[in-house]
Amino acid sequence: MVLSVTAAGLSVVQPRVLQKTVNDGIQGGLQADTIELLAALVVGTTVIGAVQAYLTGRGAEAVAHRLRTRLGRRYVSMTISELDAANTADLLSRANADSTMVKQFLSAGILPVAGSVLMLAGTTVFMIMSDPILFAVTAAAFVLGLSLVIAVTNRANSMSAEVQEALGDFSVSTERMLSALRTIKATNAEPLELDHLRLSSHNLYRKGLRITVLSACVQPALNVCIQGSIAAVIVVGTARLASGATTLGTLLAYITYMFMMIAPISSLGQAFTQMQIGLGALKRCYEVDFFESEDDVRADHQTAIGTASGDELLRFDSVSFSYEPGTPVLTDVNFVLRRGETVTIVGRSGSGKSTLLELIERFYHPDAGHISLGGVPIDQLDLNSYRRRLALVGQDSIVLTGTLRENLELGCHRHPDSTLYEALEHVGLTDLLGKKDFGLDTDVGQAGITLSGGQRQRIAWARVLLSDADIILMDEPDSNLDPVTRSSLTHLLESFAATRTVLIVSHNLEHLNSSDRVLVMDHGSILADGCRQELLATTSEYQDLLAPTQAAA
Repeated sequence: MVLSVTAAGLSVVQPRVLQKTVNDGIQGGLQADTIELLAALVVGTTVIGAVQAYLTGRGAEAVAHRLRTRLGRRYVSMTISELDAANTADLLSRANADSTMVKQFLSAGILPVAGSVLMLAGTTVFMIMSDPILFAVTAAAFVLGLSLVIAVTNRANSMSAEVQEALGDFSVSTERMLSALRTIKATNAEPLELDHLRLSSHNLYRKGLRITVLSACVQPALNVCIQGSIAAVIVVGTARLASGATTLGTLLAYITYMFMMIAPISSLGQAFTQMQIGLGALKRCYEVDFFESEDDVRADHQTAIGTASGDELLRFDSVSFSYEPGTPVLTDVNFVLRRGETVTIVGRSGSGKSTLLELIERFYHPDAGHISLGGVPIDQLDLNSYRRRLALVGQDSIVLTGTLRENLELGCHRHPDSTLYEALEHVGLTDLLGKKDFGLDTDVGQAGITLSGGQRQRIAWARVLLSDADIILMDEPDSNLDPVTRSSLTHLLESFAATRTVLIVSHNLEHLNSSDRVLVMDHGSILADGCRQELLATTSEYQDLLAPTQAAA
């Protein structure tokens, strides 16, 4: 901004030097120092303008970079419940499109304003000093042009917000189609999805067209006023020159000032429009700051995890939970997980088994009751330290876009290649590494698309082996595995469960046979808790759940 003001100041002085040069030349006495000063002003303005443009662009890029990083930090710390309520495509639009709008808001909006205002003010002063009558003619056109700009752009802010919202909706439609493309093709639903996408695209087109019309009206309105004022000044100025009321040097300097006014007036008009558009985008970025964040529970007063004595490790005391008010998922759940135990949870679909694991991971918080680790409520424990004690293998077996190595070491310390190969061997993935040109640093594709469901699940198992967590949470961890691999990994689980505590959601008969206890869930409550043989003799619900598994075996 300082360089912008400096360049504007040097530019404003140039016509005054030009006026003196022309008048001296008419009088037959050109001064070398005047010509040198004029040349120095031109070169200095050019150099300063170039440096100023570079710094403006770099500053805008830096702010956009920090804004995108800030959004990323808010995204990664947002709670799972907040993520459930949001849409990932809209969040992506805020990080991409909106941050770009904010960058343009800075580079083409705020930063050029100071220099443009100074240049406009300086030219105005010198024009008044040169010829007040000609300035009166110019001012009338300028006021008219300013009124047009204000009238045209007074709705740019709200219109920009509408465009960004429409862009977010279009991103949502695109993400919906791409994420389910296999299902869409399998059901011949391409025309329906394309109509849905076309509708959101047309809405974005209509919103964008409105702001395009608005922007397109600003510059022509200014041009009409500026060209009209130039024509009027030439006519009036020629008459004054003929009457001797002004000199040729003064008229040339005045006309030069008029042409100099074009740039700052145009810049201010564009800047005003861009600022309104940028403020709409900035508002959408700012809304992310109000998302519910896990950072809010990472307070300094949180208790560090110690090594409490006794067998009791994890306790549920009268825990109730619902994703939506009035629709309970868990009701008055009570159970204890002891150190070194392997406990399997069984129950019909929708009975709340997976929700138990999500509450332990602190993805959600109970509506009533509390969960404690070593006698301390888990919401009082340091969240990062707490989660380091947990390892999760989910039934979805999420694999991140990136290399095999990055997925194995996700959230873990870096390991030597030999350790990674050993973990892969334990989970039966040596066949994957045996493929041509496939190694630890091979990209597994978007969300692991190059891998089968079973391979993705085994990567999750390998990640557990590489972690130092002492509590293993597993949600149908072998649902995508063939019987041979499932049996192999079950035996692997038995071997490392000797030094860890395992809570597993599964109907696999082998898991049930190797478990110390079984929890039977029904309609969000613990129906029975005991060893397998006890439940077979006393709990009909457990017998019903086990009957299909035994028949298949």
